[in-house]
Formats: sequence, C-alpha cells, structure tokens
Amino acid sequence: MFATLARRDYRHWPTREAVTLVQGVPAALTPVPVAMRGRGRAEQEQLPSGGQYLASDLSWQIPGPVLPAGAAVVPGDVVRANKAFRDPAQGTVDWVALQVSQNPVDEVWTVDCVALRLNPGRQTPVQIQRPQANAQGNLPLDAAAAELYTWATVYPNEPAAVVLRGRPDATVDGQVGSAEDWLVVLSRTLEIATRDRVLVYGTAPGPGVLVLDIVDVQASALLGELQQLACVRQP
Repeated sequence: MFATLARRDYRHWPTREAVTLVQGVPAALTPVPVAMRGRGRAEQEQLPSGGQYLASDLSWQIPGPVLPAGAAVVPGDVVRANKAFRDPAQGTVDWVALQVSQNPVDEVWTVDCVALRLNPGRQTPVQIQRPQANAQGNLPLDAAAAELYTWATVYPNEPAAVVLRGRPDATVDGQVGSAEDWLVVLSRTLEIATRDRVLVYGTAPGPGVLVLDIVDVQASALLGELQQLACVRQP
C-alpha cells in the first residue's frame, strides 16, 4: 500500500525531473514537468560492431495527471531528457519507448526505453552518393544503351558504424572473386535509395577508399534500431 501511495503522490518523488515527450509525425513536443528514472542497464553493444554501435536501457515513470487530458504514451514515443540527472549542460538523450504500461490504480506510466548511439571514438565518417538522373528519374544511356553513372554527393559527412559481415564468393563480369558484405549503421534516418553508394575513408574512388553498393535500406523498421544499410563491395 505504501509503495502505491508513494508512486501516486508524484509531487514527493525524491528524484523527479522534467522531460519532453516527443510523439507522432510531424513530432509534437509535450513538456512533462515530472518524471522519474527507474531501473536501467549499463551501455553495451547493440550489434556486433567492434564497439561502434551502442545501446542503453532505462525505464521511466511518468504520472498520468501531469500529461494533457486524454494523452497516452505509446511504443515509438520518445522521452527526451538531460543526459545527466538535472544537468542540462551535458546535453540531452532521446529514449525510444519499446514497451509501455499504465497502472490504473496509481495512474503512473511505466515506459521501458532504449537509447542508441554511435561511439564517437570509433565511428567512421562516410559519404553517400547518388547517380544523377533525368526529370523522369531515369539514368542517361550511352550509344550501346548502357546506363551512365555520374555521381553526386547527397550526404557529405555522415557519422556511421561500418562493419564487415563476410566475404562470399561472387562473379562480376565473368570474373570470380570474393565480394564483401558490409553493414553501415547511420546516426540518423536519411532518405536513401538502393542506387546510392557509400564511400568510406575518402570522397572519391581510389586507393584506400571503400566503395560500397547499397543493396537494402532498413529504415528503422523495428523500434530501437538506427537506420542500417546492407551493402556489398564487389571484387
């Protein structure tokens, strides 16, 4: 009984703080004057990436009465909070809601979240290039009706985790070699097309520069994942 009363009387929570609830598209920002951090998990790798792609878990407590009338918290919402407790100078963190429940007795929302980031000490800047097309979206053709590729940079300097996934055998133009499967994890969601390519360690093809053809764009289809590009490097 005491625990229920304590949760209900959120005005006396000892570690309460103000956060912002980000909901919908386009995003609507709702100031939340009282919230409390609950249980969490230390930061660890989200995917095998040599420490490039990291995730932290945290459960938030949000009193229903401090939200607008009829408001609800749903998976996919974001709790935007100070990185350090009550210390705005450290910047903010976006906690993505994965699982949400509300106790009808004390009206407190329990919001289980994940925060994702790229490790600043290990992330790699990449460049995204796109072949220039005509007004109809088609690539120009040469005299033999082959598509001509003239590349333009659409994202010049994007932080990313760049991970080698394997080296399957491949045949390109009749030559057998070992292709390379790569995964590129971006720090934010971009408008990417499968004709685009990724350049790593440089701004133009050449010695020491990885040129990765994008074969699949995974635009954060699952909650709690950053945008991922499945790529291949041809032999």
